[in-house]
Amino acid sequence: MHNKLNAILTREHDKLCILEKMLNKDKLLETLVSNYIDSIINQDEQLKTQLIIKLTNIVNENILLYKIISLSMSIANQTPFKLLLEDNEKTRLYIEYLNQPYLLL
Repeated sequence: MHNKLNAILTREHDKLCILEKMLNKDKLLETLVSNYIDSIINQDEQLKTQLIIKLTNIVNENILLYKIISLSMSIANQTPFKLLLEDNEKTRLYIEYLNQPYLLL
């Protein structure tokens, strides 16, 4: 049994990278999610609802859909995002990346 770790994503770049990975280079999903983030920022409730319906019709996995919507909301609202990761060989690189300190400019 592997350990589960909570990661709190605060850097926007980290959130975007994780979201990109979830979307798996699907151009339609990328467009819908980008528009969804914009609809949150612009407080366009009608468009937001339409996009959620479209995303629900495309993403068949409920957990993935929830993560995409939650992460998109975190990006739009610039709030931290809590991510549960299983500590194993597959996620080790992500965990090491997230543990790196901020880069000095």
